Amino acid sequence: KDFSPLKGLQLSTKANGYTYTLNMCGVSSQKCPDDPDEVTEGMATQTQQSVVSSRCYILSQWDSTAVWKNSKDKVTLEFGNGSPADCPEGLPRTFTATFTCDPNVHITKDDYSKATFTVKNNLCQYDYTVR
Repeated sequence: KDFSPLKGLQLSTKANGYTYTLNMCGVSSQKCPDDPDEVTEGMATQTQQSVVSSRCYILSQWDSTAVWKNSKDKVTLEFGNGSPADCPEGLPRTFTATFTCDPNVHITKDDYSKATFTVKNNLCQYDYTVR
């Protein structure tokens, strides 16, 4: 599977009051400069802006620790190097992006910006499913 056409493509979605970004094989335009552990940029982010407070977390950083797993209809990319801020026991956030071959999604090679993803967040473990 060749994901090179997706390199640098940034997608975003909203879920449960948060905005999530994904920049394939690159760095999201969303930065988190106030992270107490100095994890300030990465390929996947979670942010929440409100009048009372704002939150910004880096979920993963694109580097050589990526683990790729292939199966028949999907490819999974796993990281364990996100910001540990506000996570139990100070452990870093973990992140998985699963790319599925969905026959109901018709995206031309030149218009990957129409790709969508869903987010599942379970206490500093984030799962993106990209169709």
